[in-house]
Amino acid sequence: MTVTIFGYLIVLAAVLMMPSSITMMLGLVLVSSLLGGASAIILTSLGGSGIAPASLALVFLVLRIFMSPAGRFPVIAKGLIQNPFLAFYCIYGAITAFLLPRLFFHAVNVPQLRAIGGGLFGTAPVEFSSQNITTAVYLLGTFLGFLGAMIAGGLEPHKRLLLRTVVIVSWAHILFGILDIILSKAGLREILDFFRNANYLQLVQEVGGVQRVAGIFPEPSSYAAYGFAFMVLNTELWMRAEMPRWTGITSLSLLIMLLLTTSSTAYGSIAVYALLLLLRMTFTPLRLPLNKKMVLALIASVGGAILLTLEVFVPSMSALMLDILQQMTLGKLHSLSGIQRTFWAHRAWHAFWVSNWVGVGAGSLRSSGLMSAIAGSMGLAGIITFLGATWLILKPTKVLTHRIQGSDDQRIRAAFGWAAILMLVPALLSLPSPDPGLLFGIFAGIASSDLKLLAQRSPAAAHFNLQVLPNKAGNLVGDS
Repeated sequence: MTVTIFGYLIVLAAVLMMPSSITMMLGLVLVSSLLGGASAIILTSLGGSGIAPASLALVFLVLRIFMSPAGRFPVIAKGLIQNPFLAFYCIYGAITAFLLPRLFFHAVNVPQLRAIGGGLFGTAPVEFSSQNITTAVYLLGTFLGFLGAMIAGGLEPHKRLLLRTVVIVSWAHILFGILDIILSKAGLREILDFFRNANYLQLVQEVGGVQRVAGIFPEPSSYAAYGFAFMVLNTELWMRAEMPRWTGITSLSLLIMLLLTTSSTAYGSIAVYALLLLLRMTFTPLRLPLNKKMVLALIASVGGAILLTLEVFVPSMSALMLDILQQMTLGKLHSLSGIQRTFWAHRAWHAFWVSNWVGVGAGSLRSSGLMSAIAGSMGLAGIITFLGATWLILKPTKVLTHRIQGSDDQRIRAAFGWAAILMLVPALLSLPSPDPGLLFGIFAGIASSDLKLLAQRSPAAAHFNLQVLPNKAGNLVGDS
């Protein structure tokens, strides 16, 4: 086991922040999630698998919760009631990682989660490996992130601190992307490799002679998926007048960076969100104010005007943009990468049928898309519980999910709920494993932090010595 510099920094920050609120520790997890290409700890005994910085920070978030009465069983039990489907999905997935590879030992050949060679269509028989352990740990981490975020959102009056953290993380992600562009033009892109010490496949790609933006993530698609999640969150917060000046400009800046990534993941996700916004404004009680509708229309109009101007006055630039768009969307289906990803998804569904809808275990195979990964790894039980979890996160039949009016707490929870569900769009396109990710767990947890069901809080509740005691009515109240 090797502790990297990022591991030491996170431990130092966590120790210093431990006396503060649970929300502050949750913020540390969010900040650590920026290091998408780094490892905090490298586990040589597991073939070089690494513990991500955000996962290490999550350990301290859990410790912080158990150091306060918020970690008592009655509070956690109330939290589990908020989304039993997600709890079952993550715990069941971790169990399948250890059980099913042995049950279906060598029953079918599948692509491995970690590349082992074998060319474009390389496969190997199902068997237990270190990747099963890693995936099980990450699934449990997603559940703990959900639980920690829900407790922080439900028991502490620090939603504004959380929103400021979201804006800071968003701008840090933008600045890393800009830095990537500048260093690439200067021929110094390897400087960012300092932040990419994980044992991932680090991809440096060009399309049409244009360097694709990856920031400090391993590849442009992962940079785009992370940025898309925060773009949706900032947009939803802006529509609900939550720190509108900051969330609005942050959302627009993230949109620009996503367009600069030349990632098919970014383009497909933006198209889905734009269409969904149009449908929501047309058929749901969103009731978006006229001035905000005009802002959205203006952004679309300016984008169209810029494209038209380039077509007329700079046809070479327009041709290059169209060529890049074609290569990264429709053309990608016929590329080697597209053919390989289609093969991965096909083998995952094949494993689903061969295992009689049971799956061969989380971490046993690589797919290309969340649903095929769930089907091949966790079977029908995984599909049903995951769909149930997403339903309880968004609550699409509730009016408050769609309307932008309501209390501050309701508006913030609705924004995080939409962001949690929509961040699955990139996952549906390219995620290799059934783990939706720690960021999904955190967003889902905040979306589920309903105070009426979880607890009532006292504005004067202490941070480190947070007391959560039952009152006469049986609800939980803060007592400093």
